[in-house]
Amino acid sequence: MGLTMQVFVLAIVAAAIFHEGESAKKPWDNGNAMGKDENWNRCQGNGDKIDGFGSRGYKDSTHFPCKYDAVRLSTCGDWSIDRLTPGNGVDKYQYRFMTMWFGVVKNNKKWEGRSSLKMCAKYMNQYGSNAANTNFTLFQQKNQDDTYNDGVTAAQNLAEMGMWEGFNATDEMVYIRSDSWILKMGCYDPAHEDYSDESMWSFECYPNVTLDLPEEGFFKQMCGGHEGNSKTPEMKTHWGKGVRLNETALGLTNSSGIMAYKVFTATPQFIVQTNPECKEAVDIVNGQEDNLCYNNETHKVFVLNSCWEILNDFNITRCVTQYSCGPMEVFNKCLAFGCNYWFEADKKQKTSDAYLLCREIAESIDNCPALDENLGVGGLSAKINSLNCYEQFRIITYNA
Repeated sequence: MGLTMQVFVLAIVAAAIFHEGESAKKPWDNGNAMGKDENWNRCQGNGDKIDGFGSRGYKDSTHFPCKYDAVRLSTCGDWSIDRLTPGNGVDKYQYRFMTMWFGVVKNNKKWEGRSSLKMCAKYMNQYGSNAANTNFTLFQQKNQDDTYNDGVTAAQNLAEMGMWEGFNATDEMVYIRSDSWILKMGCYDPAHEDYSDESMWSFECYPNVTLDLPEEGFFKQMCGGHEGNSKTPEMKTHWGKGVRLNETALGLTNSSGIMAYKVFTATPQFIVQTNPECKEAVDIVNGQEDNLCYNNETHKVFVLNSCWEILNDFNITRCVTQYSCGPMEVFNKCLAFGCNYWFEADKKQKTSDAYLLCREIAESIDNCPALDENLGVGGLSAKINSLNCYEQFRIITYNA
């Protein structure tokens, strides 16, 4: 038996042992989305919220059906976590974790691959407790020429890197792991009631391994980073504190708004959005030369403040979905209106692009709760109402 095959067999055996013996403790409780997690070396999310490194249970919203960099250029022992990029989707007004891009580097050798909720659920449903003994892989491994390996080759490449995949039936989680870290995923599958009704991911650098995070924390990765030059968990920046400081500096009206800023101002050189609506939002916010948002951070923040609740507020998201189309489509119309016509719309004729876009937005948010009443200049609902671009426009008051 060659060395490669020996390593492959050892990895499969190790995965089977892990499957049988791992603790049943879950990263969070099923009934409460995510329970309190005080592990400074763990970051986790479920599409609805994220709980960063050292956050002590603090969570914030990730209400967008787009990809975001949760971990980027951190190290865990001898491993460089090149990228851990979850992608969200919307299912019945609820944001769910849907896709995962994961890349690591060790000894100058890079491995990267993609998984999804469908692949995750199929891994559990079709193979169950025998998942570790099949050639089916949880992650599709990507090569430098953008092709993907078959199951046998992918499993061998994992083993050569010192990584392996598996399924833990006790806590209903699939995983990819090494001797230094583990990435777990819980797979929502409406067709298989025996498994979790939530989708979730959890990345943990083991406690006996050094986790080195980037400075500037949140703006490097949404899981957070260190404060100053400190590299010790005791001096670790509270994740929520980092978000709040950035929120205040940018003038965002709520802590979740910083998430939107991070996602929709990220150019393709940092993250490529594969959802066309997410790509469109990034293009609008970053703007062209004749766009009000172009190289104007103040106006970008103003527009995001005006539009963000379409995605972030459950009652508004539900309302625009019931009466109109998907929340992302309405959000993009709002961005386009804010970045192009906000200060000019009242001067336009009824046949103008500004007036017609105003009318489309009005039709979408009509009979919905007001958007961003706190803005000093008035929120989106007030602006649309003042332009009289939609007959009998109505703003409702929601009583919780």
